[in-house]
Amino acid sequence: MGSMRLGLKEIPDGFTRMAEFYAQRARGGVGLIVTGGIAPNREGSVHADAALMAAAQDVSNHRIVTDAVHGAGRFLWGGVEGVTPKVAPSPREICLLQRKAGKVGGGIDKTTGWIHRMELSRKGVQMFSCCEYKRIDDQGLHLLITGKPKLLAVDNVVICAGQESNRKLVDQIITLPVHIIGGADKASELDAKRAIDQGTRLAAEF
Repeated sequence: MGSMRLGLKEIPDGFTRMAEFYAQRARGGVGLIVTGGIAPNREGSVHADAALMAAAQDVSNHRIVTDAVHGAGRFLWGGVEGVTPKVAPSPREICLLQRKAGKVGGGIDKTTGWIHRMELSRKGVQMFSCCEYKRIDDQGLHLLITGKPKLLAVDNVVICAGQESNRKLVDQIITLPVHIIGGADKASELDAKRAIDQGTRLAAEF
């Protein structure tokens, strides 16, 4: 990975500095980092002195960065233009359904949601929105998709439900100041961006 015009990979101790740069962002929970490219040979490099990924030492240098990011609990994705990734087939046929319109999971995890949908698609997961569930019987799951009846002959159904706010406990606490943020404030859809915003503003008040 490159350091986006900073040129760290071409200077002494540059990979160590890059490792800390990306590890800091990984520890902060960043969703997506776009980096510069690394050429596999001199013909493909962006300038004469650009770092390459062409020798064992190059791999060792970049491993300093990847190990730091992995140590911070995050993962790195990479690819080579023109090369199709090989994805291991899923042992099951899976359908992912949601009641509302729009992309499945489109309202949550805005920074990395597209990555998750891409990986699910590569695994052959079928995704449907605008679903209205009717019943589950020995035939499978009966539902309407955009108003049209459909039967999914499934042997397992996983239901994600119960996203309704319950503030009864808060209403009973009258002797202490209480601040409600994140999913406790609105459980209909967990929104990390909203929760971070609320938490930051609350901390600033203190």
